[in-house]
Amino acid sequence: MKKKFIWKTLFYLACAAFGFFGAYFGLFDIFFADLSLLNIGAFCLLFLISLFLIINIHEFGHFVFGKWLGYQLLMYQIGILNFTYENGKMKFSFKKTKGFDGFCAMIPSEGTNAFDKKHLLFYAGGIIFNIVTGVVALVIAPQLTNFYIRNFNYLFGFISILLAFINLVPFKTSGNQYTDGKYIIGIISGNQQVRGLLALQNVMTQLAGGIRPKQLNFDQNELVNLKIQH
Repeated sequence: MKKKFIWKTLFYLACAAFGFFGAYFGLFDIFFADLSLLNIGAFCLLFLISLFLIINIHEFGHFVFGKWLGYQLLMYQIGILNFTYENGKMKFSFKKTKGFDGFCAMIPSEGTNAFDKKHLLFYAGGIIFNIVTGVVALVIAPQLTNFYIRNFNYLFGFISILLAFINLVPFKTSGNQYTDGKYIIGIISGNQQVRGLLALQNVMTQLAGGIRPKQLNFDQNELVNLKIQH
């Protein structure tokens, strides 16, 4: 019940913010001044392109900060294109997806403390990239003369910043995944459940990346603590 309430609240807030933004910047004025198929189709297309770019920019943000912090990349996915490291070699494959999939699976170096503050940068990496690219898009949008390109920048910038702040809210998504905000706040507060979740995520990421069970690198005690708390 609580989860459903959170989702409804976020949905209504996002709709309200989107409507306010569209009215304030006149985003819908020309798109829907005449409800032609061209205008409606253009708006829907730009919206879908924005979502795809935002999601993949988010994952790229995790990748950049992860590499900077010495994390090991196990899997990276852009749409249907999947990159997986197995036995030190990269494999390419096409993976059927739903929606606008983007995925970056990385693990910290061996022996890293789950509450090391450097993890904050990794989990905040996607949010930082979304906010920065969103602000840049909004800043340059008024300087653009082409109507569709200008409004694409407005649309992209707003959605990027909106989703970045939503991702800061600590909750579980419909895909049974926690937002980055859950880990960020948990690391800052020293939450023991988050410590266990980080350990579990580490194991699942390695398995998804093709690492064999005997070669897994994880702290068994943290997984035991997670089980006890649940």
